[in-house]
Amino acid sequence: MKRVGCLLAVILGMILAQPVQAEPSSGFAIYGGPANLTVVDADTGDDYGAASFGGGMDYQWAWGRLFSLVLRYDEYAGSLNIPELPEVTTVKVSTLAAQLRLWLGRWYLGFQRGNSIVVVAQDNLSFDLSGGVVGGGFTLGIEGKGGWFASLGVDRTEGIQLPDGPLANVSGSRVRLGYRWK
Repeated sequence: MKRVGCLLAVILGMILAQPVQAEPSSGFAIYGGPANLTVVDADTGDDYGAASFGGGMDYQWAWGRLFSLVLRYDEYAGSLNIPELPEVTTVKVSTLAAQLRLWLGRWYLGFQRGNSIVVVAQDNLSFDLSGGVVGGGFTLGIEGKGGWFASLGVDRTEGIQLPDGPLANVSGSRVRLGYRWK
């Protein structure tokens, strides 16, 4: 209930803070930044590590002054420590997602659904791929007239089967700093 109240307060604040309406623009973007995407055992809650930095690209289609649709692909990498799999040292979380954005001035609030895949590496030499699982989240961001943007996203994906390992959940936040060509 607290989350819904906070979300409504953010939306109301965005509306009140932006008396002049700007329009979202269509185009490609690239971005990067820090993340805190933790990989947690779905059964025990044990924390196995986190993806800590990455980036990606997207394409945005503007739908009038209030809405846009974004198709994005990103990858975030970090270290991993699974007691049952000591040879696995690296994790990469890849996500292909669609996001619907509500624009209020330069600010936007986006809701996304997407497919996440976890890739684990053994001593950075051999890679194993997990099955893709659908997850979701939301993003709060701001985009300037010149194309530069910054956003904070929160994502959660449950039930990813790690290769030769346990069932895991991936959740956390991402900061995206980037540029959109208009």
